[in-house]
Amino acid sequence: MISSRRLNAGGWTIFSEVIYPVRIPTHPNFVAWRRRSITIRKWLIRQLSREVREKLKEPRDDILEYADDAYDAIRRLILRHDNVLCKNTFTKLIDMRRSHYSTVTRYVTAYRRAYIDAQELECGITPYCAVLQMLRQLEGDFPTWVDVVQCSLPDDARVAFTDADFFKLCGVVIAKDDRLSLDRKRGFGEGASQVAAG
Repeated sequence: MISSRRLNAGGWTIFSEVIYPVRIPTHPNFVAWRRRSITIRKWLIRQLSREVREKLKEPRDDILEYADDAYDAIRRLILRHDNVLCKNTFTKLIDMRRSHYSTVTRYVTAYRRAYIDAQELECGITPYCAVLQMLRQLEGDFPTWVDVVQCSLPDDARVAFTDADFFKLCGVVIAKDDRLSLDRKRGFGEGASQVAAG
């Protein structure tokens, strides 16, 4: 959905009324809704680069009459057909390194977000490949655990592994890192207390 905060910043406080389309011409608010929706559609299109505006003008099956039509077309155009965006998203995912993040949790959270972006763009990264890449980056933090996970993957994981499996494993890694962080803090706190007491 379009950011209502962004529209409010642009003086479009009427957007909240446009979120729920009143496309039925006999509806009592149709005329006001239509006028506002067209105004927002024009504003949306003016926010685009010339290149993207030209792509929107290409022959299409749908008509960009209202704000939600324009928003959907822009989103589809940018998310589905922008090869540069897809390339950058794919590269970001495969180039992510654990060493670039202060904690395992931060790395896995960022990696999971990059994976979601790649999936939305249909970049062709399978959940199985994403897991292998993530596990490779975690070998320095959890060498034994990574070995166990890799050995426990089923023989057909290459084709059977799903997004849900990927997200579940991300959750397991984050929980494991959180437990270790808590244990380290507790150990550090006890050591500090003993030093202070001695």
